[in-house]
Amino acid sequence: MKYKTYLVTVLWGALLSLTLPGAAQNNLQHQKDSLRQVIEHSEGIDKLRSYNRLYYLYMSEIADDRKMDTLLTVFDQAEAEAIRQGNTKMQGMVYGNLIISHINRNEYEQIIQKAPAYLDFYIKHEQWRLYYQIHMQLITAYNLKGDYTHAAEEAQLMFDRAKERKDKAGMATALYATAITYNVQDRWKEEEDCFRECIRLLWEVSGYDNILTQAYAFLCSSLRAQAQYDEILKLVPEYRKAIARFEKAAGREQPEAWGNLYVALMNTYIDTKDYDKAGEYLAKLDGIVNNNISKYELARARALIFQSRGNYSKALAAIDSAAVEVPESDFDLNATRKIKMEILARMGRIDDAFQLFDEIIATNDSLKNVEVNARFDELRTRYEVEKHIAEKERNFHYFLFALGICLVLTLLLAGVFYYNRVIAIKNRKLYERIKEQDRLADELAEPPIRSFR
Repeated sequence: MKYKTYLVTVLWGALLSLTLPGAAQNNLQHQKDSLRQVIEHSEGIDKLRSYNRLYYLYMSEIADDRKMDTLLTVFDQAEAEAIRQGNTKMQGMVYGNLIISHINRNEYEQIIQKAPAYLDFYIKHEQWRLYYQIHMQLITAYNLKGDYTHAAEEAQLMFDRAKERKDKAGMATALYATAITYNVQDRWKEEEDCFRECIRLLWEVSGYDNILTQAYAFLCSSLRAQAQYDEILKLVPEYRKAIARFEKAAGREQPEAWGNLYVALMNTYIDTKDYDKAGEYLAKLDGIVNNNISKYELARARALIFQSRGNYSKALAAIDSAAVEVPESDFDLNATRKIKMEILARMGRIDDAFQLFDEIIATNDSLKNVEVNARFDELRTRYEVEKHIAEKERNFHYFLFALGICLVLTLLLAGVFYYNRVIAIKNRKLYERIKEQDRLADELAEPPIRSFR
């Protein structure tokens, strides 16, 4: 848990190439009205593209339930028009963006319900890139629900289909999904192995450079969790080459990819107590960060670097800044408290340090209770699953037993029918023989006919 990457939610969304267009809020409604006018008076591909732009605008507002309801209506209209025109490509785009909308609203059940039918559609129409992307979203939904069993099953199914087609990109994407499933379970070694194989395959294909650089970011996180710092440093040259390839293919700089590399190196040098090197990468990250998670990472690093230099007042200010940006979980908050407690102790503020220590202990007790309850929930889930499987097996055995009895009874009935038929034939033949004997007896009993003259 300590080393779980903070990139998960960001990276999953980045896997899809269905990006939203930027639109200023003040003219958003005007754009919607204009597009509806275009849709009303256009035909063919122009009409479908206008629908496409319209639902992109609504996708930027899906936090509002009413806007989401409108978006679903627009999706239905766009789907119906694509079906009417026989445009399966635009139809597939509708399904993909619908799944993205649900995952951005944390509506995992909706994804689990709808995605299988969409995947069948992609397979039927050989839209494999969308297939892999949406299958990954289905796996994400299972992971975020904590249903790792189904997530692993879907990842294996995805890999098997790609392998059957000898599609290296598809196999790599499936391995990426499998590695993420290991990541959220803190199974670092399995995650590492999956990402290494994923990276090996992605170097052999083109068009997946974004996923390649993300795989390197996760691999560094996994190696850090295993304290394999030398391995992280060995990765750096090829990691840099992957980002350079990404920039060349995209035709523009990729600051987020460089940011992930710099974060990995900054944290590596912090863990190995090389704070001067960590400071160099902290300086590179200034101006790149654009979300609270990254700001937390930087503030935490800044606090540790100031502390290593004996500048405790700046270290305290930095860790207080990190506490504002900390992800909303007791575990992450405790990690921040631990750093602050050490700074306070070094400053000689022992009472304040002990107060934080008490808060850490209380939170740890709460976390243990949550963990125990989670384990009981997992055991209960396993019990229910195994019970369901056992009931299915028992019902199947009952079915086989009943089927066996039916077969035996059918055979007995057939045997009785056959026996009665044989007896009936024999009786008929015996009756005919007796009747023939009676006829012969009657003929012998009659007196001979004599003629008189």
